[in-house]
Amino acid sequence: MLYLASALDWKWMRYLGRISYSIHLYQQLTVGIANKFTAHYPLLVRLAAVALTILAANGSYFIVERYFLSLKALRQSPSHEARSLEIEDRGAREF
Repeated sequence: MLYLASALDWKWMRYLGRISYSIHLYQQLTVGIANKFTAHYPLLVRLAAVALTILAANGSYFIVERYFLSLKALRQSPSHEARSLEIEDRGAREF
């Protein structure tokens, strides 16, 4: 059991955990693509599907997900409430 706990702390395992939502989104698409091009080689299909899934999930994470995570972090910051009140006050003065 101790080995499992240490395995979950490996850098690449933490990274897969970070992009796991993107992996979930893209795995069916990439399995279909890999199957289409490597249908006669079942092992190659699986390896290609895993590689394509991680590649697509990585791109999605850096292009889309990180941006929205930064917005979430910004929204949850303590000064967000003060800034939103300041923006509301400024908007009320303009009208």
